[in-house]
Amino acid sequence: MIITIDGPSGAGKSTIGQEVAQKLGYLFLDTGAMYRACALYMLENGIPLEDEAAVAAALPDVDIDFKNGRVLLNGRDVTNKIRTPEIDQAASKISQLQPVRAKMTALQRKIAAGADAVAEGRDMGTVVFPNANLKVFLTASPEERARRRKKQLDKEGNIISYDIILHQIKKRDKADSDRAIAPLKPAEDSVTIDSTNLSAEEVVEEILKLAKVQEKKMNKNNEATGFSFSVDNCLGFIANRLVKAFLKLLDHKLEDFNLTGAQFCVLTKLFEEEGLTQTQLAQRLYIESPTLVRTLDRLEEAGLIERRRVPSDRRAFHIFLTQAGRDMEDILMQKGKEVHEISIRGMSEKEIEKLKDLLFQLWQNLENGARELKEASNKK
Repeated sequence: MIITIDGPSGAGKSTIGQEVAQKLGYLFLDTGAMYRACALYMLENGIPLEDEAAVAAALPDVDIDFKNGRVLLNGRDVTNKIRTPEIDQAASKISQLQPVRAKMTALQRKIAAGADAVAEGRDMGTVVFPNANLKVFLTASPEERARRRKKQLDKEGNIISYDIILHQIKKRDKADSDRAIAPLKPAEDSVTIDSTNLSAEEVVEEILKLAKVQEKKMNKNNEATGFSFSVDNCLGFIANRLVKAFLKLLDHKLEDFNLTGAQFCVLTKLFEEEGLTQTQLAQRLYIESPTLVRTLDRLEEAGLIERRRVPSDRRAFHIFLTQAGRDMEDILMQKGKEVHEISIRGMSEKEIEKLKDLLFQLWQNLENGARELKEASNKK
């Protein structure tokens, strides 16, 4: 079960998220701390936050992890260092860069994979975990958030005026809401909680009630269908089975491509939209550019794609399918049908219909993603 808590800076997401996770026995994913730690690394190493190329080049040297509630940057405890107004502003800037978001998103999904987790941030329910079981948008008035922030900073010995903190919060709100990539906004299916006049305990209690209702729904669905896989797990399972069957035909192993099965499935659908750039592919797949380069090298070696520049854009190589690449989807779909038929043996009629729906959703999601990417590219 995944619970996401999104909201503006200073709304109490981290405090509330930690408490909810502790009471439920879930993993707590403090994604805001990850962006702050990344910003701290850039500042300490003299890398200009506005220089996207320089930041992207430094990202492979950034490793962020959590241990016993502490934030580790390349193995060093930076929990206290990242909680300053300077880092707040730096994190807001760096979070607007696509390479940074791609790396953080991949890390966040990796950390939460296969676990019950509470994830707090600004785009957890809209981008990182769009299929989360419970989505909360936690907010409070700017004035209340500034008051709380000043109290926290005073306690830590950082004396800053209330007016400056309020100005920084309003500036951060605008930057987070107006940014082009993953802007701050409630997910359509989220529950908004305004904590202006609520204590932390009251907010925690409200989220725990919502989580209890969601758990009952999940248990009821499992009992009704006898189907033990969650939607996400089943989609991932099907995707991996499809890809492994397909790669076997090409005499490749999944590891040769440095991708998960689900990512490879997305890649095959994106290749239907000819002329995508490497950057566009990396953005959609949420993987680092070097990994994608190795994957593209192997696909080109297999004769499935070709890379060339186009007159309209001399700055980047564009990816085009070969005829063998176009045949790839037909083979994949055929193998998918065979895998599907094998997997449903011994299942009840209701379970079979559920699995068929999931398989259909998988391909529909991939098609929608490719279309949205093409539309976004055309607008640019």
